[in-house]
Amino acid sequence: SIPLLFLAGLIGYYPPGNYARIPFKFISSAYLAIMLLLFTNGGHLYVSLGGDSLASLGIVGMDMTLDIVAIIYLLSIIAFVKGFLAFTEFTDNRKQYLEDLAEKFNRKDEKRASRSEKETEAECAEPEKAEEAECPEPEEVEETEVPESEEKTETE
Repeated sequence: SIPLLFLAGLIGYYPPGNYARIPFKFISSAYLAIMLLLFTNGGHLYVSLGGDSLASLGIVGMDMTLDIVAIIYLLSIIAFVKGFLAFTEFTDNRKQYLEDLAEKFNRKDEKRASRSEKETEAECAEPEKAEEAECPEPEEVEETEVPESEEKTETE
């Protein structure tokens, strides 16, 4: 039914290990158990047969009641217990979820840092903005003296 599809979409939206996933799984399983009981009238299915197919046998109509209470109650209990499995799924996947979340935030911080570093370099490259921005002084490269023996081998 439509509410179960909606709840399944919300369950799928959140990754395993997220707190927001627990209530949707629990509500989904409780809704499924209740709908099983309501649609089957508590396990008593009323079936009415009639028409041309039975007329050839000399039967005008037939009413039956299928008593499947035990099966429906068993399926409802299984559906309801499935809601409690949300807690075990949560505890099983929580550590991995937190590790993935920390990695995601670390990547964002690294991107921000590299972006701000590039912006600072761009501002410092323009002489007009370099005065306003806090630019580090350019480092002077010290010239090292090359011994005379090495100079001769380079020219040869």
